[in-house]
Amino acid sequence: MRRVQSLPNDERGIALVMVIWVLALLSLMAASFLAEARVEVRRTANLRERAVAEALAEAGVHLALARIVAEHGGTHPQSWTESLASGTVTITLADERGKIDLNEAEPALLEGLFESQGVPARAAEALAAAVADFRDTDRAAALEGAEDGDYAPGSGGAKDFRFETPDELLQVKGMTQALYERLAPLVTVHSTLPGIDPLLAPDAVLRAVPNIDRTELNKFLTTRRKLAAVLQARPDPQRAQAGTDTRRAKVYGELHAALPRRNSVERFYALDNATPPVFTISAEAVTAEGARYRREAVVRLSEDGLNSWQMLEWRRPRTAVLTGY
Repeated sequence: MRRVQSLPNDERGIALVMVIWVLALLSLMAASFLAEARVEVRRTANLRERAVAEALAEAGVHLALARIVAEHGGTHPQSWTESLASGTVTITLADERGKIDLNEAEPALLEGLFESQGVPARAAEALAAAVADFRDTDRAAALEGAEDGDYAPGSGGAKDFRFETPDELLQVKGMTQALYERLAPLVTVHSTLPGIDPLLAPDAVLRAVPNIDRTELNKFLTTRRKLAAVLQARPDPQRAQAGTDTRRAKVYGELHAALPRRNSVERFYALDNATPPVFTISAEAVTAEGARYRREAVVRLSEDGLNSWQMLEWRRPRTAVLTGY
């Protein structure tokens, strides 16, 4: 009979090491596959949550639009939160008539706006003149202004036409990204008014009015905050509309009486205007899992303030926060 010879000890050791290395390699491959699978599951869940948040935000925009139409454009600027099935959405409503129109505002009002946001006086004057030159149709530069020859080669120069969107401010000579980020909530191209409606204007816009008396302004802002609950209240279907209109009219009368009037600041006001209301609706949604999404829309109601409306802008705003001029 032939005898089976056993392997030498050193060869058995090599075989054992090879088996261990193979097992280790297989374990690493399995761990890698499991990790990749977990990443894909998380990525899918994140995409789903983002889609839910986006849908919530867009639902918030349409809820606000429904309210504006139901109240015939009389909805006062405000913020409120709606609880929906998949999360919450915080809605902020701004009336464009309370903002400074880049196409219609006189340079003095623009200069006051820039100074209120930290621009030095001489630079604010030059920037306001550059805005005026950017939007006018002539090619003659105003004093301290800027026409094509004052811009860097290849920049496009002055537009010599109306602003179509507020972010065109970034093309104006002297404008910075940080300054624009602070100005964006305060300016518009949709009000078509040379001044602001002080009853609807944000506090920061009112503080930008040149030479406004600070004591008068603080009293007005205090009065407006006290009366805000009446102005922002939803109509009560159980009460007569006439009674609601009477209360609101009384409040508006009190606000008119409290308006700052010293130093001829009324020339910057646009009261009792007949322009159709334009609203910016901002909706920030948060899902139950914490995903966030923000949507903005700019909407103009029909002149009769009833059922028809026009979507002017539909956007996802920037989230960057910049400081400095």
